[in-house]
Amino acid sequence: MNKVYTRLDLLRALPKDGTVAELGVYKGSLSRGIIDICSPKLFYMVDLWEQLNPPWPSYAEQHQNRLNVERDFNKSGIFIVQEDTREFLESHSDGFFDWIYLDSCHRYEHVMSEMIVAESKIKPGGYICGHDYSEKIGRGAIIRAVRDFCKAHNWHVAIVTVSDNFNSFAIQRNHEPGK
Repeated sequence: MNKVYTRLDLLRALPKDGTVAELGVYKGSLSRGIIDICSPKLFYMVDLWEQLNPPWPSYAEQHQNRLNVERDFNKSGIFIVQEDTREFLESHSDGFFDWIYLDSCHRYEHVMSEMIVAESKIKPGGYICGHDYSEKIGRGAIIRAVRDFCKAHNWHVAIVTVSDNFNSFAIQRNHEPGK
């Protein structure tokens, strides 16, 4: 496992000029880093922009976040999608994405279901990444989901950030001899 300091360092280790999806955009702060560092040829920014955990953020705030993202990221090759993340992934062909970054929900079941759907959508050698890889977030739900997914689906943690309590991860399929 490669340890890097920040999410931006993790982005530097990921494939460039690829097809990328960020699931859970919120205000688009990581999106800017993805664009600047990874220069994706196609970039899908996916979020429901709904009030999922009342009272924060409010519906009005989420609506404004979406409008700001649409204004700030209105460029060729960038697609802003307001949709359930799993439905979005299911609508794409297998092997479509070079990597996917998950940050839409912190519940074990949701993260696990996103990874299960994302698995077939990732090109060989690609990554599933995510944020809040911490015992302090959701009682470690994301760490447990990643561990359980990797064990059940023959993946491994390839990169992890170590800078704070809201670490990120990148997982990758284990190499299978003869493939």
